[in-house]
Amino acid sequence: MKVKALTSACLLALGASQAHALDPATTGAATTVKVFGSGASAQINTITGLFGTLCDGTPDVYTFSGNVKGVSCKVKAGVSELAGKNVFLSYNADGGSGNGVYPIAKLVGSGGAFTADPAAQRPQIVDPASCTGSSPNYTCASATLGNRWSDFGVSDVEPAMFAFDLNKPAAFASTSLEQFELDNMDVGSQFQVVFGIAATNKLYNDLATAQGVSVPSIPRTALSSLLAGNLSDPASGLGWQVLFADGVGPDATASSGAVNIGRRVNGSGTQTAANAYFLGYGCSPTANLVPADASYTNPGSIVVNEGSGTSNVTAFLNARNTAGEYGIGLVSKENSNVGQGWTHVAIDGVVPSRDNAKSGKYDYVYEQTMQWNTKYLDDFRTVAGPTGAGYALPVGVTVANLKNFLSVFRTRSGAPLVLDSLASAATKEGITALINDTEGYIYNDSAATPEGLANKKFVSRMTRNGSSCQTPIWNK
Repeated sequence: MKVKALTSACLLALGASQAHALDPATTGAATTVKVFGSGASAQINTITGLFGTLCDGTPDVYTFSGNVKGVSCKVKAGVSELAGKNVFLSYNADGGSGNGVYPIAKLVGSGGAFTADPAAQRPQIVDPASCTGSSPNYTCASATLGNRWSDFGVSDVEPAMFAFDLNKPAAFASTSLEQFELDNMDVGSQFQVVFGIAATNKLYNDLATAQGVSVPSIPRTALSSLLAGNLSDPASGLGWQVLFADGVGPDATASSGAVNIGRRVNGSGTQTAANAYFLGYGCSPTANLVPADASYTNPGSIVVNEGSGTSNVTAFLNARNTAGEYGIGLVSKENSNVGQGWTHVAIDGVVPSRDNAKSGKYDYVYEQTMQWNTKYLDDFRTVAGPTGAGYALPVGVTVANLKNFLSVFRTRSGAPLVLDSLASAATKEGITALINDTEGYIYNDSAATPEGLANKKFVSRMTRNGSSCQTPIWNK
């Protein structure tokens, strides 16, 4: 289904209808289509928000934790083959993007059989009927969770990037990502993600004072050394001191304190993107740097905290800021710093923003993908017993309907008009749309129409052409 054919009448029917909220009992009913996704945590708000644009009215949000959320609604008319159906999406972002790749790829073996690999299961909200609260927000306890194989995955970078050892999720650290597994997946880009470096407000403010600017900057070369653990000797001036012209910050105690790094676990797309951008890891294997991990921690010198999700990194930075310490962390721009103890810094003098990313001034930007295992969905998703997953679909709903819904969801996710409909200003600041002449996504569109205005706001002139190791280039 072409998004271009859905234009304003359909794309902007985002709240034109009356709300059809689904209470927990309806959401958990056998007549509701259950869809399970896993992967990127940086975009969990974007993914759940984009799902809401498919809804007839306001969706309901089911939350177990910052990394496990669900969304339910009745799909509005004209949007996929599930139009008019009640749908519940549970999404698990624990561990990040690698869990939007390996748990998808590993569902089918080389001989074409269902593997039933328990490592490929993710905890999901499987009993929304037991969640409590009131529309549109419900809270789910651990008893509502159950392990499920994922119907689709989302990753901050393309699946092939997770074949490298330090980019693998922990549960798959000893396995390889085989070519036949990549071939089994239907992979497509959704949009571009603007990544960033967050600094504790203590560091941010002291750098701003020292540099005489409102938005301080950290050189990319310094960030590369910090993230590789090479600046871990504050006692010898090889710590935060390198960020200040005279080697001492406004707060001498803080500037000589331990180097605090908030990173993500192996398998995280945010971490994989940082590994490629700052260290060359996965792109230049003969010359790359290795990312510092928790084993580098040496109290008083360096502390490396590995977080399963973005929320774990921001919690670490908040704690370090409360303690009056300097620290940096990997946090994408879709996350808001309002009321937080951290703020995004500029890199080499360029502020991270959607507009700077669109024009090529800021290039810490990667293309997110959404994928599913076609062989698994076609042959095993609804098959009960040892030969399949056995996740029943409601009467009258087929796997073909489910695949169509996933395809429409992926395509719509890249539509500028849909991106502009997201409620969160921070989320919209952290994403750009890819040029797509077929769909009518035009850079710097001059048309004074809803589509044209959204195009001008979101469509980027830059692309990596689906390869994280390619330097961003201008589309013609």
